[in-house]
Amino acid sequence: MMRVLGFIYSLVFNLNLISTAILILIIMLKNCKIECDNLVVEREINVEDLKIHYKEASGTSTLPLVLLHGYSFSSQTWHALGTLDLLEKNKVHAYAIDMPGFGKSTGKRISLSQPDTLVKFMSTLFEALNIDDLMLLGPSMGGGYAIIYTISNPSKVKGLVLVAPAGLDKPFISQHLDKLTMPVLIFWGDKDYVF
Repeated sequence: MMRVLGFIYSLVFNLNLISTAILILIIMLKNCKIECDNLVVEREINVEDLKIHYKEASGTSTLPLVLLHGYSFSSQTWHALGTLDLLEKNKVHAYAIDMPGFGKSTGKRISLSQPDTLVKFMSTLFEALNIDDLMLLGPSMGGGYAIIYTISNPSKVKGLVLVAPAGLDKPFISQHLDKLTMPVLIFWGDKDYVF
């Protein structure tokens, strides 16, 4: 019973951190030029012979925000939490991606131990979505994905918001953190640990 309560506390605590990160991100993005206001829509795109599902809040800020998810979640989590609606209401152009093997996306899951595969996939995905410069937000595994992509593409990522990012013990990440020269906001709870 204590384990279940601990998990629930940790989940609620981390969701509160994510909500705080989103609010700070919205404040940061308020400086971007806003053109219009649209709805959150579900879409699919073919990338490397995979069907990739994503949700898009299409308020057109000049700098899109890409939301990555943790291991136990998907793009639906961002919608269920109200994050996409909040971003859309604030006219932020955002994409919540179901990574391969998660949510409604097909394919084999990509491990944090496969940085080359991950970077190739994310680069191809962003090219297919016509995303050049962007901001990334990722909790847990999604934070690890965001760091790995950013290390390989530091000029494309203009801001990084991480919530208890996973993979900090992986050599590809730990040995290249000096490449993160853009604004980085990291949230870390007292119950979070490196894995």
